[in-house]
Amino acid sequence: MSTENETPFEKFKKLYDDSKNQLEQLPRTILAMLNHFEEMNTTNTTLKGKVKEIEEKFSLLQKEHETKYSNFSEMETELNDYKSRYRKVEEQMESFRKMYEDVAQEQKKELDLQELLAIYSILFEQVFAANPHTKVMLLLQGTNKEIWTRNEITMTTGFSPAAVLKTLHDLRNNGIIEMDESSNEIKLLKRII
Repeated sequence: MSTENETPFEKFKKLYDDSKNQLEQLPRTILAMLNHFEEMNTTNTTLKGKVKEIEEKFSLLQKEHETKYSNFSEMETELNDYKSRYRKVEEQMESFRKMYEDVAQEQKKELDLQELLAIYSILFEQVFAANPHTKVMLLLQGTNKEIWTRNEITMTTGFSPAAVLKTLHDLRNNGIIEMDESSNEIKLLKRII
């Protein structure tokens, strides 16, 4: 049908029918829109909650970070302070160690000399002085007399004739004295004093 031949009533009826169909769809469309808006609102509320939760976590983490960084800085400063103190103590200990080593070295020298003298003293007083070799050497070295007899040495030292004879043989064998077996005369070859 053509629109030009239609009567106003027919036009109205047609328009009404079209509008009626569209109006019947309108509540469903509005309801769908309301459901869609409600879903969007729920999603929006959920997202707002999550954003708020994340912001709170971020704020908490930021505070923790600042606290930890502050603690870290304090600990780093404290560590550097302890390192500095440790180095000073090490330097002092090194100085004391060096001083101790010097003192110990000096004491060691003194002790070594004292110990050596004590050993010589003990050896001389208790071992060599009791030894016929020492007494004979001291006798021959301590006097200006050039020639001694075996009897003179035996009587002066107080040792037995056999001990004196053995001593004289040992000294002769080492090139310290010269001994005439027939006359029993002894002559010192190496004068130390």
